[in-house]
Amino acid sequence: MFVHFVVLAIFWMPVTLQFVKMRSFLATPSCDDKISNIEFVAEHQARSDISCAAMCDVNCGCFGFNSQMKMCRIHQSCDLVNMTSTEGGWRYYQFDPPPDCKGVMESGGSTSGLYVIDPFGDRQRLVTVYCDMETDAGGWTAIQRRLSGTMNFDKTWKEFKSGFGVPQNAYWIGNDIIHHLTNRQQHSLYVIFKHNNGVIFYQKYEEFSIGDECTNYQLNLAGLNTGNLGDSMINAAYSSANLNGMAFSTMDRDNDQYSGHCATKYSGGWWFNNCHDAFLNGPWPPEYWHDPWRPTISSVSNIAEIRLMIKPTEMHAELK
Repeated sequence: MFVHFVVLAIFWMPVTLQFVKMRSFLATPSCDDKISNIEFVAEHQARSDISCAAMCDVNCGCFGFNSQMKMCRIHQSCDLVNMTSTEGGWRYYQFDPPPDCKGVMESGGSTSGLYVIDPFGDRQRLVTVYCDMETDAGGWTAIQRRLSGTMNFDKTWKEFKSGFGVPQNAYWIGNDIIHHLTNRQQHSLYVIFKHNNGVIFYQKYEEFSIGDECTNYQLNLAGLNTGNLGDSMINAAYSSANLNGMAFSTMDRDNDQYSGHCATKYSGGWWFNNCHDAFLNGPWPPEYWHDPWRPTISSVSNIAEIRLMIKPTEMHAELK
């Protein structure tokens, strides 16, 4: 038997940036009156399991609450199956994150911000991502986010494979995660450029996925696309700039159609053809890369934020 509940916890970081996360937890009553010492972090007084859950921040994988002593034990992780130490009154709860931001929204998350997700469903590879809960009905998982050039995206194959960055500023979620999510279920892609004056340019692609590493994370786009950016990925001005079907390239892996090496020429990893009309991973200050989205966006000098976001497509069954 499992007991499940959701708690809205507010966490404060040193930069006084507030993160709101909707975190759900599962309890196993079969482990009642047992206590864990695995990866123990801290013990606090707590009035209830809800207040204890609120202490379970992004570095907390599980917690124990003792209803008799009103005590809360925070752990980085717990082995709830093999708990052997006994002490009356304890019940343990394990963090049970959804696989993506749509799952966060369905669990009650309604505010855009940073949330923890479990894209592989194994609780071993949790990822903090930015969830957009406002754009186009919400539930969008940002696979890439850049705020005014706060991070260099000229990274190696391994870094793009695993992901890098800091979600509150700039990050790439990782090509393995993008592949896993978009091949588990059909997804749409949403591209956003936010101008310094607040104007938003966007393009939505109805079907988006990438292959696995054996295909060099080949880009697949299909279906309708709409927006005020214009389509520069499937139907670029020149066929040699169309990105659909292209493999991913990085500084140390040249998979493009160019006689040279697009990733080194333009200083960033991407699905290059020969080379691009759309490229969102170029250098920001002190340099500004040209034509991130030709012809609508010719420079990022006046751009405050860029995002690539994905969400499961409505009314499509999970892929086998």
